[in-house]
Amino acid sequence: MKILYCTETQPLEPVEKKLANLPLINVEINGHKIPMVFDTGASMTVINQSMLKKASVISGGKEIVGAGNLGLKSKSNTKIIEEMRIGKIVISELEVIVVEDSALDFGVDEEGNDLKIDGFLGWDVIQNFSWKVSRIDNTIEVSISEQVETDKNLFWDNMPIVPVIIAGKELYFGFDTGNTESMLGSNFDVTLSKTHWEKEQIIGIDGRAEIEVEKIDALKLNLCGSEIQLNNLSKLDRDIFPTTKYTVQGLLAADLIENKVLWLDYQNNKIFIR
Repeated sequence: MKILYCTETQPLEPVEKKLANLPLINVEINGHKIPMVFDTGASMTVINQSMLKKASVISGGKEIVGAGNLGLKSKSNTKIIEEMRIGKIVISELEVIVVEDSALDFGVDEEGNDLKIDGFLGWDVIQNFSWKVSRIDNTIEVSISEQVETDKNLFWDNMPIVPVIIAGKELYFGFDTGNTESMLGSNFDVTLSKTHWEKEQIIGIDGRAEIEVEKIDALKLNLCGSEIQLNNLSKLDRDIFPTTKYTVQGLLAADLIENKVLWLDYQNNKIFIR
């Protein structure tokens, strides 16, 4: 991947399409403006076959194995696309995961809104810039990271990792803006909150399934000095994703930043929410 940076901070054009509570960003491929999910939890950028047909493809690519929200492994192929633009930023020779259109079609929500998307802008791209993502007015700004002296609170271990304080303890969570709801894994201590059981439909790129899960009624956490309460969280009986350095308690998702502003700058290992 090669990047032609733009020196000024760029307010990007808001995306008209709505997709649950997920942040969306416009990218341009061969003159086609395409809304994608701003997905910190995707290690690589993902596009569907329809989007691939609009791109100029460079020879290359390989077969990879990945997993979605259900933890099911599946095989996909990668392609190298000639160019993708984000505002005035040009990203060339970008290797992307290509999936069938049906894999990114999640049906409709309870209000009948279409939940079909063309792709996820992944961490391979996101990590190279400084971002301001407002879930108040649904805007995104992108700029070059400038080296600053600051406390580090954003790390990488197969996905972005953030430390949070819960009941006076520092615990680590994955950070995934491409998932609608935060969830907890097998490492989480359920005695930190009241719980109950209910059936829930889990939807991901690897399919959908209805399972009975333990639910955490309310979870209060402190992230970067911000007090946040998440309600009715699912606790799965497996690890949310594999890590090698950190014992991860779960996944913080798009509901964490709902009606808030997110500043994210991996080059400075910094995340901030207000």
